[in-house]
Amino acid sequence: MIVRFFLSSLFLISISGIALSQPSDDVERGRMLAEQQCSECHAVDHVDQMAPELKGASFYEIANTPGMTPLALSVWFKTPHREMPNFILPQQTQDDLIAFIESLRAAK
Repeated sequence: MIVRFFLSSLFLISISGIALSQPSDDVERGRMLAEQQCSECHAVDHVDQMAPELKGASFYEIANTPGMTPLALSVWFKTPHREMPNFILPQQTQDDLIAFIESLRAAK
């Protein structure tokens, strides 16, 4: 009985570890995409606040805009903007970018 409980506990801990690592994978994929596709106009690193072309807000500023939520970012990604390229991003790509942007939110 104790062995079964112990093994069940180890199994649940290992599953939760997998689940906890997933968001960091999303964040990393979002960061890589942002560096590849967005860094020409946006500062994507929270340390580097100057965008090379100064065309867009830094991702840090976006993340820390009052009212900026994952839902607001999702809607924003689905809305055309005349000052940006018209990217059509798959949902997983949007989710990865949102996870990255959310990771830049300042601790309160």
